[in-house]
Parts: sequence; C-alpha cells; structure tokens
Amino acid sequence: MTILKPNSRMIRIPISGGIREIRTLSEKLEAGGKKILHFEIGEPNFPSPEYAKKAAVEALYKGYEHYCDNSGVAELRNSIAENVYDEYGYTVDPENELIVTLGATEAIMMTLLSLFEFGDEIILLSPIYPAYADQIIMAGLTYKIIHGKFENNFLISPSEIESNISNKTKGIIINSPSNPTGVAMSKEYLNEIANLAHKHNLIVISDECYKNLIFEGKHYSISSLPGMRERCVVVSAASKTFSMTGWRIGWAVIPKEYKTYGQKAHALLTTHATTFCQYGVAKAIRESKKNPLTNLNKLKHRRDIFVSGLSKIKGIEIIPPHGGLFVYPHFIGVNNSSVEICTYLLYEAGIATVPGETFRSKDCCLRFSLGCSTEEIYECLEKLASAVKQFS
Repeated sequence: MTILKPNSRMIRIPISGGIREIRTLSEKLEAGGKKILHFEIGEPNFPSPEYAKKAAVEALYKGYEHYCDNSGVAELRNSIAENVYDEYGYTVDPENELIVTLGATEAIMMTLLSLFEFGDEIILLSPIYPAYADQIIMAGLTYKIIHGKFENNFLISPSEIESNISNKTKGIIINSPSNPTGVAMSKEYLNEIANLAHKHNLIVISDECYKNLIFEGKHYSISSLPGMRERCVVVSAASKTFSMTGWRIGWAVIPKEYKTYGQKAHALLTTHATTFCQYGVAKAIRESKKNPLTNLNKLKHRRDIFVSGLSKIKGIEIIPPHGGLFVYPHFIGVNNSSVEICTYLLYEAGIATVPGETFRSKDCCLRFSLGCSTEEIYECLEKLASAVKQFS
C-alpha cells in the first residue's frame, strides 16, 4: 500500500524535460565516452572573485558560522542598498526594505507564498524561465502564459497583455534581460507595463538577475518608475554577475509594509542564507564599484562570435541578445519540434542545449549558454551547420 503520494499541485508540475535532466543525460553520455559540448546550463564558467572567496573564508574564521538575522547580515544588506542607489537612483532602507535569500529562486517563492491568495492568477510572458510556472503551482496559484514571437523580438504588446487580464489576475512576472532570449526591456516598454499595473492593481515581480550583464545600452528597472516601488518586488542575485552560482545568495527589494510577512515566509523556507557566504557577496558588490566587470567583455565577445556564426547557417535566424547569458536561435523551415532538434544534437552531434518548449516558447528555438570557451563555440557552430542540414 502506497502511503506517500504527491499532492495535486506537484502532480501538475512537469517532472521530465527540465534543464537539469538534460545536464544529467549529457553527463551520462559523457561518462560513456561521448564528447559533449555543454551549452545547457546557465552558468558563467569564470571563477568567483578571489577577494570574495577570501572575505568568506575570513568571515568563517572570525566565527560567522552561526545563525544571523533572518533578513541577512547588515554588511550585505548595506552593500545591496548602496548598489541599488547607484544603479536605480533611489534609496532603499536596508533594515526594512531588503531580504537576503537563498538565491533568487527562493526570493520568488517567498514572494508568491506571502503576497497572493490561493487561486490568484499571475501573468507570464513567454519565453519564460520554467521555474516561474512551477513555483506558481506549488504556491497554490494559477498562471496565464502570453506567448511572445520571434518576429516581434519576443516583446508582447501592452494591449495584448491587457486583453488577458481578468478579475483573477493579481500579478505579473517580468524578466529583463530575459532568460532565455537575452531581450532587455526598454524604459518606454516598462512604462507601459507600469501603466497596466497601476490601472489593474497588479503586483509586479521583476527578476533582474542578469541586470549587470548588458552588452549595449543600460539596464532599466521598473521599480524606478513613478509609483512602482509600492507594488514591485525586485529580485536579483550574485550568481550571474559575479559567477557565484553555488554560493546561493540572492535578495529581494520590497515595500517596507511587506517586510515582516516576506521575512516570515523566508524564515520558514530556509531560516536564512548561509552566514559566511554573505560576507563574500558583500565584498564582491563593494569591489564592483571600483573595478569594472571584465567578464562582461568576455561574454560580449562570445555573444558576437555566436551571433555571427549562427547568422551564416541556412535555416537559422538569430536576434542578437541585448544582455544575459544566452543566445536563442530560431530554426526555420523545419517540421521538427525544438525537443526533437535538441535530442538529435545531443545524441548525434554531441551538443547539449535546451529546447524552446522548456521555456514555453511556441517558436522552434534552442537556448545556448555563453558559459563556455570561444573554442567550444567555434566547434559548436561547425557541428551545428552540418546538423541543421538534416532538418531542412
């Protein structure tokens, strides 16, 4: 007799086809002797900053190995508040408007659990990071996906968004620059989203994990627009900016009226983020004010090589990403799904990538990570050019 059964919410969440599953499969093939080019995981392949490692070790040996304030150590919250002021131009109270979380994923889960009622609807603008939909289901909420199209640079018109808002709609998640497309939302576009939020009384969760990885122009946060701080939760992390994915340090900038409840949900989920790691992230943020992010130039160089090479392959269209860690080419004139193309590339060409269907994309696209060497990109392009002929 089976006693332990998943609840109805977990049954609704897809278990297979995720990014981690692709990584596990590719590693099994690799262990069996097949050479695999890894473009599936969204992780910079640079080491974490030495000064951040040193600060974390020093904190550990100073005795910062025990519990800390649920909302994070003061040193890190102060560093984040200073960073927000430098980048967005507004003042954040580190005591009452900041919560340090166990990565950005936990920050989003904390927000969904503590701000919305069961059954509330959240709007998602596809292509989306797949965890959004799964977290919404886990929180007992519902979602409505509005599909962006390659031909429109994956940006969905405000009028289309508004036509999908109902009396059940209570929030919207935006992600700029986007994972997977790399599209960054302009200030004008964010103004339109803000107008909808005001008009329909929506809460905005703004995932800005890639905000420092902008190749052209600058990053704009919807939270900096008039009247938006009161209805916005800004989520970010050290993971991508500083190549600190395994440190699992993220944060949420929140309205002060919500702090007590958000912090309670956060404490019940994780107690708090790892104490000594927070000192390393604080050091990384402070040093970034003095030293430019040299890794950004390397990522831009990889982006340029990838975009140039993809644009020369018949059967592929590519929009140069404005920022982020990915390129997201569109396969045209094919009768195969993105899953089928992804599977073929893995088994036949030894290229591990992620199908657009994982991101709820209706266009036949694949996501390739820039967390790799230029040599691997050139090899990937060569193999890809040969493989695409099988689908034309």
